[in-house]
Amino acid sequence: MRVKLLGSIEVEDADGKAVAVAGTKQRAVLAILALNAARPVPVETLVDAVWGTEPGSDARNTLQHQVSRLRKAVGRETITSQGPTYVLDISPEDVDAVRFERLATEGRAELRLGDIQSACAVLRRAEQLWRGPALTEFDGDWARADAVRLEQLRLNVLEDRIDADLRLGHHREVVGELESSVREHPYWETLWAHLTVALYRCGRQADALAALQRARSLLAEDLGIDLGPELRDLEAAVLRHDPALNWSPLDGSPARAGPAGQGNLPIPLTSFVGREAQLTQVRRAVGEHRLVTLTGAAGSGKTRLAIEAASASGDDFADGVWMVELEPLADATAVPQAVASALAGGAAGRLSPSADDGPASAGAGLLEYLRPRQLLLVLDNCEHLLPGVTEWAQLVLSACPRLHVLATSREPLGIVGEIHWLVPPLAATEAVRLFEERAQRVSTFELTADNAAEVADLCRHLDGLPLAIELAAARTKALPVTYIAAELGNRFTLLVSPGRMSPARHHSLRATIDWSYDLLDDRERTLFGLLSVFEGGCSIEAAMALARVGGIDPAGTLDLLTQLVDKSLVVPEGAGQLSGRYGMLETLREYGRERLQETGLLADASRTQRNYFVALAEDAEAGLTSKDYRTWQLRLESEFGNLQAAQRTAVSSGTFEDSLRIACALWWFWSSSDRHAVGREWIDAALRGSGGQVRPLLRVRALTVSSYLAGQQFDLEYAVAAGEQALALARESADAWTIAWSQQSIGLALEVAGDHQRAAVLLAEARAVMDAMGEHWYVAANDLVTCVRALRSGEQDDLDKASHEVLSRAALIGYEPFRCWAYLMCSRVAELRGQTATARAEAERAVLAARRTQLNHYVSFALVQVGRTALLDSDQAAAEGAYREALMTAEAAGAGWFAALARVGLATALRSKGDDEAASHTLQQVLTWAEHANTHARQFFYLALAGDPHTLATKALNQQ
Repeated sequence: MRVKLLGSIEVEDADGKAVAVAGTKQRAVLAILALNAARPVPVETLVDAVWGTEPGSDARNTLQHQVSRLRKAVGRETITSQGPTYVLDISPEDVDAVRFERLATEGRAELRLGDIQSACAVLRRAEQLWRGPALTEFDGDWARADAVRLEQLRLNVLEDRIDADLRLGHHREVVGELESSVREHPYWETLWAHLTVALYRCGRQADALAALQRARSLLAEDLGIDLGPELRDLEAAVLRHDPALNWSPLDGSPARAGPAGQGNLPIPLTSFVGREAQLTQVRRAVGEHRLVTLTGAAGSGKTRLAIEAASASGDDFADGVWMVELEPLADATAVPQAVASALAGGAAGRLSPSADDGPASAGAGLLEYLRPRQLLLVLDNCEHLLPGVTEWAQLVLSACPRLHVLATSREPLGIVGEIHWLVPPLAATEAVRLFEERAQRVSTFELTADNAAEVADLCRHLDGLPLAIELAAARTKALPVTYIAAELGNRFTLLVSPGRMSPARHHSLRATIDWSYDLLDDRERTLFGLLSVFEGGCSIEAAMALARVGGIDPAGTLDLLTQLVDKSLVVPEGAGQLSGRYGMLETLREYGRERLQETGLLADASRTQRNYFVALAEDAEAGLTSKDYRTWQLRLESEFGNLQAAQRTAVSSGTFEDSLRIACALWWFWSSSDRHAVGREWIDAALRGSGGQVRPLLRVRALTVSSYLAGQQFDLEYAVAAGEQALALARESADAWTIAWSQQSIGLALEVAGDHQRAAVLLAEARAVMDAMGEHWYVAANDLVTCVRALRSGEQDDLDKASHEVLSRAALIGYEPFRCWAYLMCSRVAELRGQTATARAEAERAVLAARRTQLNHYVSFALVQVGRTALLDSDQAAAEGAYREALMTAEAAGAGWFAALARVGLATALRSKGDDEAASHTLQQVLTWAEHANTHARQFFYLALAGDPHTLATKALNQQ
């Protein structure tokens, strides 16, 4: 999607078709989000901006309503929620105002660096984005401030672009434009100067002097001031026919130097794509701190970012910006000489260190030269010279107070006061832009709606690494994108370039990673290879378990992990502490796996990894039904990639029982995370692969879980059949727990299928055994089925008794989800008895319990019951508030079914206050959602308590 703000606000979809956004408030919200594209905007900021300093008590709900309507217009996934913020999830480049600002900055930088042709082209592209005045349809202070800022920037771009045109010899072409511009902006002295120079170069000296006289008269009559010194000097130059005013072809020649022509930064032959924010941050860090080190994975673009940041910092260093290539050096003792050679030019002898200088010495001549100077030294590729380069850098930074150093390295230099700046992979949209730009240099490639997703997926599998993306783009000269993407499993052979001028390590993806790998010691190499078997990252505990395979003492694993993080081969996720996790880029993981296979440890590592996650899954089964359920839920979410890998290797290696142990142990995880289908697929794959030849109790367990999951999906025929088979086999085993669990599973399936009598018998038998064993969680789950049956049949006393039994068991084991369900059931009991105040109080207790679960769909569902009971209590305002909060909470969680249910309740509240039109619109949204959703993929507990939102909405609309 693209948003245009430079003129009347316009929105286009990916195909360039107009998207209608109605209403000033919606358009204002969209404009604010667009100006902050891909960044979170606090709700309070939006409320203050759109509704002013007195937004009213309902402003937050109104905002939520406007965002909901906006999502319908632009696509739900386009506007996301992150806590108390909203994010317009599009690339900043898809907002013309943001793109304009980037182009303005790039153009000015190119102009300052002397690349006039490029600057002119970039600035002209920036100007072409304008279709009219920006943000004029909005009244708020935010709009006026941004409009003024953008207009000022537009004038700066005009000024810079005409400067570029004049330096390129386009003086005849810009005269007319300048005449128009000075009429529109008569007090802008730079424009008068440009007009004067253009006229003079056209041979119109008299007209040039007349233009200056017009400027003098306007300034004197309107402002009471004379021409500024620049215009007065220009007038004198025109009168004396100063040769400096004449155009020379050298005016447009490119240069790359500091403000006084000092410096040796290379001029890149390709454009710098993306990283606008990072460039700003690095430049700021370089100005504020004396040592900044850019680190990052192989091929992440450290050198290019350093060059761009150093170039943009040129004005800050009176003695220039100097780059020193350290890659060719084999020994740190050569660093002073390399620095001296880069700085010296014609003074090499004066700056050269003496032959007797040690590795920590910079040489007296070099130190004396650097000490008084304000310059930026860029030390590129330090990693292979550590710690020697660290000693030298520390010495010169201590001796030279005005010197700043920007280093690139795959690990920090380790000096006190060093700013360690990790260069991340490119963002998804930046990666696609880089691929497109580089591919178009070598082929006729075009990014289209048909191939955009494939290119994005390709860049994602390349981890957003600029080097890998550029090597892949170079392949488009002979290969289609589809083929390149399909061959990424062989990426180290595919991504190769002859690259005659680039460093050898940039000729292939393998070579650049080899450079990092070769700098590791044996233990680091071993652990790096072992960690590659973790597809979803790993905890410190998992890394320790695997370290034994390589003969590494688990106690030393944390130090080795830290070293691999420092060397940009492993990435800490979260805090990176004992409770944190560590991951690898996919490219590095594949490289590590190849290296691990070469050592002969791959099979042992895979087996150890599988055993670890079999044990983890079985520990999680108990954890998920304890007071620590949320911790285990989050842990399983973070380990899901590894659990998938363990299951897959178990099947491929023929260890089907391991696969079944994982799949069966995760049965409650499958249900609570709405992954019923995945669980069934894993069980089916293992049973199919084994031909059913697994231990009898494990087969019973697999059939029991499969029956339960199928029942939750309303695949009742299979659920009952699998359950019957499981129960028959369980009875053959004579194992009391296995029989009871099988009875409970098929009892639930039969209850959903409508065979209430047999279900009741089986559930009662299972409950007695489970109660005797002290399995409180399973007894409470059993009683919840009784609650549902009693609710459906209207048996208030049974419902009351079972609800309080669930509440008692939930309190005993500290299991908040069951406590939430128990309060909801108690609320329905009170509702049936006409005790509306009690029903409302119980529903509010359910909300508190739901919040403690940290599960937003639970919170939303409980809030719907609060809204329902508030309406019964004739509190229309509270009901509407509860329903709106339920809707916002469900949408923030991406829980469509629960959002639909909240809308049905909201429509009821709206209708109760006579707003039939809004109610109908809200119900229609439910029907629209239902067209694309699986409306039956909900546990029957939800349906029993609240009903199906699609059915309820259809019924309500038919009753109008």
